[in-house]
Amino acid sequence: MGKGNPLQKYREETFPHHYPEGDRSKMQISLEECEWAQIPPYRQNYCAHLKVPLKKCMADNYSLPWKCKYQMHTLEKCEIDLSQKKMREVYEWRQEKLRQEAMATFE
Repeated sequence: MGKGNPLQKYREETFPHHYPEGDRSKMQISLEECEWAQIPPYRQNYCAHLKVPLKKCMADNYSLPWKCKYQMHTLEKCEIDLSQKKMREVYEWRQEKLRQEAMATFE
């Protein structure tokens, strides 16, 4: 890999795979880096920064899934947390909407 590789910083960061410090609701990887890593648009979410080390591990280990358990687990946990966050936001939005409708009926 050459010096112009935008994912060079991820090569050294194989362990640990965790959220970087700071705001977890922001993308940790740019869209250009996602395109370079060949992550399809429908998989480009807030966990995309964890897909890069997983793809590297799978490539280095001839796609043997048991060699990349830690990376898979970290990615799956991130995606589960993301879906739970979305469900929680929808639930809170619905509760607020019901509260507003209830207040409107009493006025």
